[in-house]
Amino acid sequence: MKKSIMLILFLCYGVAMCQSISLFDIDASDFPTMRAKFFAFDKDGKQITNLSPSDFELKENGITRTITDISCPAQKPPEALSSVLVMDVSGSMASGNIHIAKEAARAWIDALPLGISDCAITAFDGMNYLIQDFTTDKTKLINAVNSLFARGTTNYNAAMIDSMAGGLLISKNGKNKRVIVFLTDGLPNFEPNTSQIITEAKSQNLSIYCITINMRCPDCLIDMSNETGGQWFEYVSTKEQARKIYLQIYGLNLVGNPAQLNGQVNPLVLIQKKIWICY
Repeated sequence: MKKSIMLILFLCYGVAMCQSISLFDIDASDFPTMRAKFFAFDKDGKQITNLSPSDFELKENGITRTITDISCPAQKPPEALSSVLVMDVSGSMASGNIHIAKEAARAWIDALPLGISDCAITAFDGMNYLIQDFTTDKTKLINAVNSLFARGTTNYNAAMIDSMAGGLLISKNGKNKRVIVFLTDGLPNFEPNTSQIITEAKSQNLSIYCITINMRCPDCLIDMSNETGGQWFEYVSTKEQARKIYLQIYGLNLVGNPAQLNGQVNPLVLIQKKIWICY
């Protein structure tokens, strides 16, 4: 019998401590033992590592189950990032997808350590637009994201390599570890110059992460991610999904090693997917 196995997870920290959490790579290969990786960040964007099983509550259909172990990496200072959020503003985004994109971008900005990491915002449709150059000012970044609106066609070359504001042109000015987070909800109107994009990213020692909303991730974006050491995510359909993905990418680049949760569930009970998080 096929089992649908997921976790209902509570992070039992107060609002002042818990700013955000991203749970991912849920592993049921040793069912009924469950494993999951996670990043937890405080309100200043620092990873929370002083966690124990008593800080979490694992429930299965309302019944409390046993968390056997929480392993957290040694805390280290966050690595400074120079990130470029490349955001699709083509006409299809007007259906509501633009709100998913904005929520994810705001989560990224909120998590940035104050005064340490800078970020730039670019947008694209058939052309490209520099919405906000590199800054550590979160207010400017949030205002830039809030100003976005949808129009036009979909051109991945414009998004990444065309002048004046292709993401890989803007990223050249980054002074820290460079990352591009590319979000789209549409296939390009023509095939992009994928090899040129990958070559340029590698020359900058830059990783590309690609997220597609309500669609399969096209091969060109998969190649950009895989060839540059990034990751890709597809069929994202909610603000919460997008938010968690951005926080996962953020954690992997900022601190590197996620924490891990191990727990035991009842092998006779099917578990419905649900994640509860405190803010």
